[in-house]
Order: sequence, then structure tokens, then C-alpha cells
Amino acid sequence: GVCELIRSWKDKNTAFIHSFYIDKEYRKKGIGRKLLEKVIDILKNDDFKEIELNVDPGNKAASQLYKDFGFKKIILRKNEYGRGVDRDLMRLKL
Repeated sequence: GVCELIRSWKDKNTAFIHSFYIDKEYRKKGIGRKLLEKVIDILKNDDFKEIELNVDPGNKAASQLYKDFGFKKIILRKNEYGRGVDRDLMRLKL
């Protein structure tokens, strides 16, 4: 699995999950859950206060994983990645 993080340009205490990916062969085995758990632990230890991410509203599995960890949907960003490519902005307070 891969998780790419960047520090928010708006707030140095906010991390943004730029990409989060588990290879299809390894999905539904708890790997994404373990990876996200580790990422959250690292960010807490580094004194980040929140995590944000964008997720495809149609990706129910990813959306549910984030909700399971306490992420809340903040807003639907229309055309975030081009015409007709919407994303839900989600946030987790640490």
C-alpha cells in the first residue's frame, strides 16, 4: 500500500492525504486499515492537529474506511479534478 502525505499550505498543523492506494490483489485484507492506523499514529506523534483528504463520492469502500476512523465529510467539491470529477472533502481532528 501507499500513502502520500503533504503538509497543508493553509495550516502547518494539518496533513493532507494526497493519495492512499492499496493494490487490488491486497484489498479486503485489512491492509488499508492497518496503513491508515499507522499514518494517524505517526501524525499524532508529530503533533499534527487534523488530517484532510479528498475521496471520490462513488468509492464507498474508501469512504467507509475513513468514516470508520472518524473522518467527517466537510463538503462536496464539485469539479475538483475537472468537469464532472467531484470529490468529498473529509477531515479528522486528532
